[in-house]
Amino acid sequence: KDTASYTLGDYTFLFDGNGNTSSGTKIMPDMFRMYKGTSLTITSTHNIKAIYFDTTASAAQKYGADLLTCNVGSIAVDAKYDGLWSAPADANTTSVVFGNTGQVRINQLIIIY
Repeated sequence: KDTASYTLGDYTFLFDGNGNTSSGTKIMPDMFRMYKGTSLTITSTHNIKAIYFDTTASAAQKYGADLLTCNVGSIAVDAKYDGLWSAPADANTTSVVFGNTGQVRINQLIIIY
């Protein structure tokens, strides 16, 4: 339920549990989980063009990118519930905030700049 920030190269990842859940976000060796009502802010020194979300979702167990929201741009979700966030074409996007309407389990993020 607390806030944690990690920097990896030119990227900063801010996980915010928003204090309203007992779980917040969990970072595990093979995935991270965003519980309902939490947020992930990704900030870069580069203009971010797209972010791919590889999730552990399935039709029976919905933990996919279809539950993500964003403050800028849009998210397209494929049949495996993986998502591709795209920046607005006319914007220089160096930061994006992702929220969620339910638990999302993310195996991998690929950031395209």
